[in-house]
Amino acid sequence: MRTVHASASGRRGFTLIELLVVISIIAVLIALLLPAVQSAREAARKASCFNNLKQMGLGMHNYLSSNDCFPPGSLYGDDALYQTRGTPLFSNYVGWGVAILPYAEQQPLYNAYNTLMHNWDPTNSTVISTKLAMQICPSDINGGTTYPTNVVINPGVGAIYVNVAESSYKGMAGKYSTPSPGFDLFWDYASFVQFLSPYMLSSSRGILSVVGVGSAGPVSIATVTDGTSNTLLVGEYTTTVSGESEAMWGASWGFLSLGSAGPSQGVRGIPNLSVCETYIAFNRCNRAFASLHPSSMNFLMADGHVKSIGTYIDSSVYLALATMQGNEVISSDSY
Repeated sequence: MRTVHASASGRRGFTLIELLVVISIIAVLIALLLPAVQSAREAARKASCFNNLKQMGLGMHNYLSSNDCFPPGSLYGDDALYQTRGTPLFSNYVGWGVAILPYAEQQPLYNAYNTLMHNWDPTNSTVISTKLAMQICPSDINGGTTYPTNVVINPGVGAIYVNVAESSYKGMAGKYSTPSPGFDLFWDYASFVQFLSPYMLSSSRGILSVVGVGSAGPVSIATVTDGTSNTLLVGEYTTTVSGESEAMWGASWGFLSLGSAGPSQGVRGIPNLSVCETYIAFNRCNRAFASLHPSSMNFLMADGHVKSIGTYIDSSVYLALATMQGNEVISSDSY
């Protein structure tokens, strides 16, 4: 009879200690690689955001070439309804987001917009509720959301928006001024431009501001005396809460598609409206540019180039960049 003996060289499994060591090594490698992967993804999102702004820049300059002026930040008119109500808030027709559509390969969408009707008129709902890839930054978690009937603000003058698509960008209306404590004046608000003109200084106006009321006319290249390479045109805006305060590319009333620069450096770039409001007033927060990019915001300059600006940029430089006729001297290495 032959006896079969087990071979001493037979395979054995991992011991528990060896298995734990291997798992620990894998965990360390993942921990080392994950930040690099996240950084690469954010870099890709930021590059996409850059491209969006460049596309808007092309649309802006195509509009400029055809009309000898930049598109209006928000266009108002002196119509019959205005005469009845006595306020230009009733006469808002179109904003920069809609105005550049035919110059940014969106002619069919623009054709569906009725420029003879108010911006919030139901006949324009199809256009302003359309999600545009050009208007959505991939880093913006709320970008592209469409809000349903009557959720968006009612300005208190009968303007109720129906189904408005969100955006990740706002036009730069200028810098706000405070003639008295607690009373801020913004170049996106038609009543201020119309009735408080002595306080609405041209040195505080931005390119994409209210047009059509008071002395606020269209903005030509010659009007931008600070130079187009030193003037902000469109910037990122987002908030992770209070979705109704998000930017809305097609809604041209007030701060819905326009922002303003302010001197409050500590809250600049905070992508959270509630946190911002713990520092400064709501009217300033819903106009303050912000993004989800680490410590930076992307801006389209008036000459068409795109610039990433740090959230802690010197306030005097930031305010100078926001206006078109401030006559400040800005060094190229100051931002």
